[in-house]
Amino acid sequence: MGRVASLAGLMPSAKKPDYAAAKAAMVAKTASLAKAVAMDGMTANTVSPGTIHSISLEEAFRKVAANQDLAHDAP
Repeated sequence: MGRVASLAGLMPSAKKPDYAAAKAAMVAKTASLAKAVAMDGMTANTVSPGTIHSISLEEAFRKVAANQDLAHDAP
């Protein structure tokens, strides 16, 4: 069995506590399930993808850099 969680479950942000709690619960539940089904030769895993490089992410980084007067370092 495989589940997709989020890094928010492992490194929660103050901006989305409900989302982080739900993802942390998914990670914990899957870990518990993995132990429960291991004796039957089954596995359960959670994948927690991180940030995906995209144009919108670059734009967000540029806005942060501009707000912190770091824009001169941006490519």
